[in-house]
Amino acid sequence: MKDEFKLADKACKGVLEILNPVFKFALANRYLVINPVEHLTVKIASTKIIVSNPTERFTQLYNGINELWKDEPFYRVL
Repeated sequence: MKDEFKLADKACKGVLEILNPVFKFALANRYLVINPVEHLTVKIASTKIIVSNPTERFTQLYNGINELWKDEPFYRVL
């Protein structure tokens, strides 16, 4: 399904989540003999980003903000 329709993993998972209850209803009412999506799973890749040297980056950001707003006491208080 994914390659045939060129869908993303998240879209495929959403389609399966929608179809599964429909097929369960069809099974309960004897329209189908088996649930075709019962054992299908789609793994979605993690989108977490690991920041390298977070302390150093925060210090650079903090110093940059202080340098930019050094003449504005309102922003220095924040």
